[in-house]
Amino acid sequence: MTDAIIKLKAAILPPRPPILFQTNGIEIGSGTVQLDSLADDTTQHYLFELSFKGTNPDEFALLTGKSPELYKQQIAGYQRLSELSKTRRNVKVVAVLGVYHSSTKGVSKYAFVNPANGKLLFDDPQSWDPEYSTLWRSAPLKWVEPLRMSPMGVWKNVLKRCGPGGAGVLRNFPSGTLTNARELFPAKPKSGDYARQIVTKRFWR
Repeated sequence: MTDAIIKLKAAILPPRPPILFQTNGIEIGSGTVQLDSLADDTTQHYLFELSFKGTNPDEFALLTGKSPELYKQQIAGYQRLSELSKTRRNVKVVAVLGVYHSSTKGVSKYAFVNPANGKLLFDDPQSWDPEYSTLWRSAPLKWVEPLRMSPMGVWKNVLKRCGPGGAGVLRNFPSGTLTNARELFPAKPKSGDYARQIVTKRFWR
């Protein structure tokens, strides 16, 4: 990943636009990716979206079918980027809850639940991993990526990622259910506005 970033930066002629990376942060958290060299050139701005799959290791395992141990590497990845951003003004990191319900405020048409008890995922801070809780509450940049179930390929991908019982975590369609009642999860900016904020370097001010 590091080599690819360096090659990408070299291919962009000045004045360089900011570079956006969307990542699960696992390789960053494990130390596989070296970050310091990416921030040496302060004229190149980087925005990292680190996408958490769930608010605790159990949700991560449920939603990805992967070992819950990898969740801790996501936490470590965000922490590394956050620490770097404190000394390198050209680096910013966004905490993203990357698999959320279909709405960020009000009634969600699709909602993730724990198949074992039918309770909503994400929305109860009492169930959050303590490190995630601290991270989310203190993150200067954060938002959620609302779940969209179209085109059909998206639906199939979610069910595949959640394993054989994937349908069990998606409920309340079509009647919907209230999510984000505590308004803990701000919505990601709309595509056009987001692109404009990146190009005008709003996140680095």
